[in-house]
Amino acid sequence: MKKKLTLLICFLTLCISTVLANDINKDNYRYECRIGPVGVHDTFDMQQLNTLFGNLTGPVKQQRLGVNSGIRLLNLPFANARVCVLNDYLATISVTSNYAADGEALGTPRGIVVGHDLDTVLRLYGNPFNTWKQGNRIMYSYGTYSYGVTFGVDPTTNIVESIGVFIPTC
Repeated sequence: MKKKLTLLICFLTLCISTVLANDINKDNYRYECRIGPVGVHDTFDMQQLNTLFGNLTGPVKQQRLGVNSGIRLLNLPFANARVCVLNDYLATISVTSNYAADGEALGTPRGIVVGHDLDTVLRLYGNPFNTWKQGNRIMYSYGTYSYGVTFGVDPTTNIVESIGVFIPTC
């Protein structure tokens, strides 16, 4: 009896963690894939980006892709952020600071900012869709290959060092 009860509790725990895992989907990704006031599919506004992230710290890299080079991709480097623009909307945003240049908080809709610990990320987001090593960070990704939120975590401290939101571009 005790063994059956233990198995039942393990099964229920697995079911609950699976339900909580990776709940970013096609219906809510435009809400979930935001950092502070900006998110994927927002209209490109350079003035807003300068207010949030300061001036560019390097040259803008521009590419033309697709049939007849009809797709324009811009890579914008800032001191504590990187933004990719696909035609006229934001496609990827990544930050390494918890505050914008104007003092606005740069957190996810669930409240994660650079400096939070991994346990808080796992408590609020559940099990990641994917993990991988990138440089000296472990990346925890939520969503799908088409859209999502990624947290770069220092494995020695378990502290979030970067946050990114994306649709596939660059």
